[in-house]
Amino acid sequence: MVAILFWLILALIVYTYAGYPFLLSVAARIRPRKFQRQDILPSVSIIIAAYNEEKSIEKKLLNCLELDYPKEKMEIIVASDFSTDKTHEIVNRFENKNIRLLIGQERKGKTAGRNRTVPLAQGEIIVLSDATGMYHPDALKKLVRHFADRRVGCVAGILRYVNPTDSMVGSGEGLYWRYEVLLRTKESMLGNLIAVSGSIYAFRKELFRHIPEALADDLIMPLMIRKLGFNSVYEPEAVCIEEASKSNQEESAKRVRIAIRNIMGLLYMKELLNVFKYGLFSIELFSHKILRLMIPIFLMALFFLNISIARISAFYSLFLLAQVSFYVLAFLGNILQGKHKKTNNLLYIPLFFCLTNLSIMQGIVKYFFGHRKAVWEPSR
Repeated sequence: MVAILFWLILALIVYTYAGYPFLLSVAARIRPRKFQRQDILPSVSIIIAAYNEEKSIEKKLLNCLELDYPKEKMEIIVASDFSTDKTHEIVNRFENKNIRLLIGQERKGKTAGRNRTVPLAQGEIIVLSDATGMYHPDALKKLVRHFADRRVGCVAGILRYVNPTDSMVGSGEGLYWRYEVLLRTKESMLGNLIAVSGSIYAFRKELFRHIPEALADDLIMPLMIRKLGFNSVYEPEAVCIEEASKSNQEESAKRVRIAIRNIMGLLYMKELLNVFKYGLFSIELFSHKILRLMIPIFLMALFFLNISIARISAFYSLFLLAQVSFYVLAFLGNILQGKHKKTNNLLYIPLFFCLTNLSIMQGIVKYFFGHRKAVWEPSR
């Protein structure tokens, strides 16, 4: 019985990381969705979520003003989450550049700010961004061309991480995103993008619905779009650049918040897990989000089950040795990073994998102990 559980859990882990991408590839080959793309120039509102962004907001606004898009068809709105530094003062310097500042009366988070701001925007297409995400000049044109197809309700751009401090966790985050890009590319071929990057995505204003402020809009928005009967797609040529996490603490805190908000978001949108109504989309949502949340639980179970059956055969003993070795490499990577020493894939991949799953586990524990208000903290 223990051996059966071992193989079942191992199969779920393998499916989550390898089987699911294979399933997407097969489905995309059998039934790809063709979406029209055309060079169109609808009116666009860029909404920038900001909380105490005095160090980056000027650079972000200049970046927006330099976008290759007709200025008469583009408005820029800074949605301040009750910033207390010089963010407002800096934004007000751009008042004559068709840039508006909307200030929340108290700090409620990114989603609350967007709920408040989107209804006041004038553009047909809403583009959501963060103050730290810098767009390539043609990013807007690349995003909006998908809206030539009326079936498309949401378009996600690509987030590319740079790692100027050469941190080990930053290198791991970059590798993680390359894997995530693979999944999103395959999901997009089916018109079923599961999640978007909060720094660069767009949707039709007419499809906006109020989102509970405790939830993450970059998860809920594409799910709501699908519930309304529209498709969400991925545009890898619409590029946004952000810095990767500089420390384990920064990355871990982010992953804990994401885990908590993902749990709440999936419970809120649980109707979409009805495979009889939503078909393949339900399988994608379960595989990409729910199983990914379950990985730390699977890993712990696999380790302890492996200990209990290690003496049955050489295979189980070697597998246990492989697990222990992997976690030791992660531990060594953590030590070397603390001493600011450079290393290679042999250490930063185990480190980031373990850090991510440990943070997800912390998020799960916090959620079930009632810590469910994960306040948005922008990357610095």
